Amino acid sequence: MTTDLSKILLTLGFAALFQSAQAQRATNDQKEWVDSVFARLSLEQQVGQLFMLPAYSNKGDQHFQELLKRVEELQVGGFIFFQGGPIRQAHMTNKLQLASEIPLMIGMDAEWGLSMRLDSTYTFPWAMTLGATEDTALLFDLGREMGKQCKRLGVHWNFAPVLDLNTNPDNPIINARSFGEVSERVVPRAMAVAGGMESEGVLACVKHFPGHGDTDSDSHKTLPSIGKSKEQLLETELKPFRQAMQHGVSAVMIAHLNVPALTSSSIPTSLSPSVVSDLLRMEFGFEGLAVTDALNMAGAGNGLPPGEVEFRAFMAGNDVLLFPRNAKAAAKKILEAVEADPTLKSSLAKRVKRILRAKYRAGLHREQQVETKGLLEELNNDRALRVTDRVAESAVTLLVNRQKTIPWSPSTEDVALVIMGDEPGTRLEESMSFYSDTKVFYWSPSKETGILHELSDYDRIHVAYYTNGKSPWKSYKVGEKSRSFLRMLALQNNFIFSFFGNPYGLNGFEEVMLADALILAYQNHPSLERASAQVIFGAVPAKGRLPVKADHSFPALSGIPTEALNILRLGSAEQVDMDEDILRRIDGMMDTAMEAKAFPGAQV
Repeated sequence: MTTDLSKILLTLGFAALFQSAQAQRATNDQKEWVDSVFARLSLEQQVGQLFMLPAYSNKGDQHFQELLKRVEELQVGGFIFFQGGPIRQAHMTNKLQLASEIPLMIGMDAEWGLSMRLDSTYTFPWAMTLGATEDTALLFDLGREMGKQCKRLGVHWNFAPVLDLNTNPDNPIINARSFGEVSERVVPRAMAVAGGMESEGVLACVKHFPGHGDTDSDSHKTLPSIGKSKEQLLETELKPFRQAMQHGVSAVMIAHLNVPALTSSSIPTSLSPSVVSDLLRMEFGFEGLAVTDALNMAGAGNGLPPGEVEFRAFMAGNDVLLFPRNAKAAAKKILEAVEADPTLKSSLAKRVKRILRAKYRAGLHREQQVETKGLLEELNNDRALRVTDRVAESAVTLLVNRQKTIPWSPSTEDVALVIMGDEPGTRLEESMSFYSDTKVFYWSPSKETGILHELSDYDRIHVAYYTNGKSPWKSYKVGEKSRSFLRMLALQNNFIFSFFGNPYGLNGFEEVMLADALILAYQNHPSLERASAQVIFGAVPAKGRLPVKADHSFPALSGIPTEALNILRLGSAEQVDMDEDILRRIDGMMDTAMEAKAFPGAQV
């Protein structure tokens, strides 16, 4: 062994020992903080830690005063924020933290970023879009950006990602919130996003255990049923959750479902000891936080006395009772039961310590105040845009490509772009114009005849259909008049078709097979517009894979790869390992020199 190699190995050994010592110190510090906080909690305060109450930054002062009252009366464990704006939420969070004796856990449903709930914030792609990419490293980066934004706003716990396998195309509530229908693909992608968030100190939470993907009803409105045997569930719904346990997930959200094979009754899974205590804890060995889905949902049960739903959820083994219907009545009921049963008292202590450990991991052992200066700018930064662009480029999926129609080579030949559907963006047109002269036609039934007449002069036609991009629950079905136009267009022209919509929108949409090329872009999002244009012209290759079955023509994992042409792609300096700050300084120096007439112009 050479001296240099010995030095390297010795250095690595010291580094490993140092990291091990750091980890042990962190563990010791966490235990010391948890034990010290727990020691000063009364039994009433321990019960209070179980509750996460709803908070809205758009409901005014009366709502805020009610939240302060709950902090004072119940010493609640935290709040889950819903609709509002980031500045208002930051102010509310700061005041609530100051009012609470025990640091508050702040949570949000931010599956596609803070914009799922808040205005003036960045929108990341939906999980179904992320499920199309082959590059999980990109999804880690995306999760990290989501985590940074949550952390900046004082959000410690993101109730994401969704781990459900969406095997039912008619699922009204999961659908595009799922990464797909194949467990072996869903788990690594969901875990990459979760890992990125947790690298920034934000807790992730996989949901909705034991699996909400094969339902055709919404648990917000009713109790959905799954009639499979336990053996079938272990091979489908439960499979991704069991796999995720091996990744050490921080938290699991329990769904409100009727699964007789697991409960031997019609009791909601969220209220069932057989599901929470026996299956999740004992059989699957889960040691993290178990949190209910929102207990105000109809699926959790209706017609019960005040506090009863929450009490049953506690008795089932849940740690965190999310969005309780009546926290005060529930706290009283739980307290009475705990005082009467030493075993239950011990169980409560174990759960509260689990909650406190999670609070420590989220940084709540340190002072929590959100700086509002520069908040909006930092929540809408270029980093998020850059990583989303890269994910979009890897997700766009080519499903049909007759005679290798695309990529089109850039040229001066005119291209016609026909825009159809709801709320189209402008990035597709801008991006296509970078590669070819593009004439845009906005289709409507009244303009149809004139558009068809003008299109007869074009050899290259791109039809783009947009669906509403505000949420994955918006309609993505294509109407008969739009389909009729495609049939008429096919009689006179060849064309390619891009669908900025849910893959399930292709079900029964037979007209897409009239196109020479079919590009699935998954949703109405600027990054996917840019990516689609680049795939069409060969600036980037098509490499996405369909996460779910879409019509009989396209099984899950469909996708036709293409090769990139040797042309410029759209993007940022960072995407080619250049530093934008340095480039800006160079631009500044050149501008200064030209203004000083040192030279008339220059090339760098």
